[in-house]
Amino acid sequence: MQNEMDKFAAALHVLRRTYIKDLWQREDVVLDALAKLDADQLVGSHLSALEVAAHKLVGTGRTYQFPQISEAARVVEDLVRDGQSFDKALLHPALLHLLECCAQAREQFEQEDVEIDADAEHDQFDAIEAVDAPTLPSVLIIDDDPQTRDLLKQFISEYARCTLAEDSAHAEHYMAEQAFDLVLLDNKMPGEKSGLDLLKQIKASPDLRHMDVVMITASGEPHAVLESLTAGAADYVIKPFDAEVVARKLKTRLNHLQQTIMLVDDDPAVQNLLTAKFRTLGVKCVTFDDGLVALDEMDKVNPDLIILDRILPGLEGMAVLHKTLEKENFKDTPVVMLSAKRDNKDIMMGLQFGAADYVVKPFNLDELVLRCQRLLERSTLLNRQQDTARQA
Repeated sequence: MQNEMDKFAAALHVLRRTYIKDLWQREDVVLDALAKLDADQLVGSHLSALEVAAHKLVGTGRTYQFPQISEAARVVEDLVRDGQSFDKALLHPALLHLLECCAQAREQFEQEDVEIDADAEHDQFDAIEAVDAPTLPSVLIIDDDPQTRDLLKQFISEYARCTLAEDSAHAEHYMAEQAFDLVLLDNKMPGEKSGLDLLKQIKASPDLRHMDVVMITASGEPHAVLESLTAGAADYVIKPFDAEVVARKLKTRLNHLQQTIMLVDDDPAVQNLLTAKFRTLGVKCVTFDDGLVALDEMDKVNPDLIILDRILPGLEGMAVLHKTLEKENFKDTPVVMLSAKRDNKDIMMGLQFGAADYVVKPFNLDELVLRCQRLLERSTLLNRQQDTARQA
């Protein structure tokens, strides 16, 4: 774990160096806007360019550990949003403050950079370069800011095959060639379609709707979040974000994308609740309402974990559990019994039959999901150890 954190810190430092090196491009836009403002010529394309530059700085500053840039840029963006009339007396000091924050960030990083051994840093950075493995999940990263695209790619390239797109038009081209397991989607982008428009298009397509979409955008307004989640987004990340937290979150989601839970319960309410919850985590959930059918389809589904109701039509839960663990392919697959039977003897019977856990209805949703996540992690670790032993 410590080694992984060290690699993350080293990789982020390299990316921060690139961010600082390229910061002058945004500063030039701000300087040009300042000159135009003094000449009373800050209109049209110049004003639009300033809004775009400020928006990008809002989304990337804190992410690259320069929060002062995000905060100063947000003030500027709010003052010139949508090309509306602005107060020159407010905008002028706001632009100066943004330039000052950029200069402070450069000075701060240069001081940090002196303290890091560049050779050792690049050794660690190379250690998490992209892995070209066809079995890894495929991810489409759609963002018009190259720094955000590069950051996201770098932190998941060890766990996924990444394709980068700068706008909806390029994304549509890539999606016409292949379906992706996960889409990371910005909302505010150049072109005819916003990220939200593209999200709705994806979820309306029979060929693409299965793709998980995570919105990563600077708009944190409640109505924007709700609209995206209602349209089908699996999650919503607000820029600027904590790079380490988001990287860890995406890694977990990518690991889950390769996992399947079989849920056997004849209550549609339970099915819908658990399917929706696991979907937000990126875990595929296949449901059955009949014990015998579930048993017949088990080889095809090949679940990593089974959630099994005790009382079922077709074949009751204990019998399904017994027959499942008799199968060579599933003898180590964790099974969570889910039942309204709460007597100790019923719980003990389920555990003695081989259930990995026993959860009594009505259950706490978050607690059940956490238990399942831990069992999945334990199962994944066991499988890796077995693979290592076979290769030795």
